[in-house]
Amino acid sequence: MRLFFASFLLSATLSLASYMQYTVSGAFGAAAPLTTLSAPNASFTLTMQVTTPVIPVGTGPNTFFTTSSGTFQFGSSTVPFSNSDTAFYAAVNDGGFDLTIVQGTDQLFLSFAAAQLFTGTVDSPTLVVGSFPINYSSANTRLQLNGTDDGNIQNSGASIVATAVVDSVPEPSSLALAGAGLLAAVLYKRKRT
Repeated sequence: MRLFFASFLLSATLSLASYMQYTVSGAFGAAAPLTTLSAPNASFTLTMQVTTPVIPVGTGPNTFFTTSSGTFQFGSSTVPFSNSDTAFYAAVNDGGFDLTIVQGTDQLFLSFAAAQLFTGTVDSPTLVVGSFPINYSSANTRLQLNGTDDGNIQNSGASIVATAVVDSVPEPSSLALAGAGLLAAVLYKRKRT
């Protein structure tokens, strides 16, 4: 009976997790263009959310594709984004992720090589929490503006920080699961007495 309640509480708690949040801070290189999304030597902070559990919208060899939302800040500008194309890579492809942000006519592509940020397969990935150092020596840590390689990201020793965020309001299906578990526990208790 105690095992039943423990597994019930664990499943109810896990069903509240709603997204993984990624935070990356850094600076553009001196060759970065001056646009609505970039500036030479400007500092930036990317905060990105990916809904969990992840349901890939596509896969490739050692890669899965999904969408994300969040904010991109540089200088005094804050650019919100949603439904942005995001790819996560396996370790054999330098790991990490890349992201495309669109602001007006500007399209910024950011790529960060790091450790693999998921377990499982690309068809059924599970995002992992932690702090993952960015590999600045990789050709896959870069930026492109409107399809053109436009400089690099300065080596600031930054990391990709991944945090699981728990939604304070459970989904209706989570409430139904909790109610069914509670009802089963009550019926089980009544049957034994």
